[in-house]
Amino acid sequence: MKYVEITQDGAGLVLAKDAETMGLYTKDVESCAVYAMWGSEGILMIHDTAQIKIEDISALVRKIGKVKRILFAVNKRLENHSRKTHNEKRQKLSNITKVKKMEIVDLPSGMLSIDHLGFEITKPNYEIYSFPNKEKRLKIMFYNNLFSPTNSQLVNVDFQFDGTSFTDLPKLQKNIEEMRKIAMQKAREGDSDFINWLEKDLNHLT
Repeated sequence: MKYVEITQDGAGLVLAKDAETMGLYTKDVESCAVYAMWGSEGILMIHDTAQIKIEDISALVRKIGKVKRILFAVNKRLENHSRKTHNEKRQKLSNITKVKKMEIVDLPSGMLSIDHLGFEITKPNYEIYSFPNKEKRLKIMFYNNLFSPTNSQLVNVDFQFDGTSFTDLPKLQKNIEEMRKIAMQKAREGDSDFINWLEKDLNHLT
């Protein structure tokens, strides 16, 4: 058995034909929500900061056929400020999948692993595969999220594992100059964090 790691604003699926030998795993769940779904054609995991487009989630759901079961997993101690957005999205997802009753699970450890049999709120005792160029991928998604308005739900999902292999790196939704312009405006308003982060991470983004 092996598990594929999924990170923030990312998603991965395992096809039904491989579900007995492969699962999905995520960690560092704080204010995020993790959706785990079991469908007729496979299993799906989405680690949502509350910013992923609902249209992107809907497109991924279609890849696993008829959805039979959905898990909505949050770290109840830490997800307070994003709770309203997560609950609204959960209702939309229920409407999309026609699954009216989701299982709600607390993740005090911030970890979730799933396979064809179910889930565990711990790290699996098996080999975990992480995608290549992990640092750059994480940085790209960090900035896609950072430079999207809070609760706008305009971040493109990073579809990290397609059931066969890891996918190409996601794209920046705003180019460097667009982000720099926003960051400079934030600095003029008294928040220098944006420009400091951007200047520090330029080498990881280009």
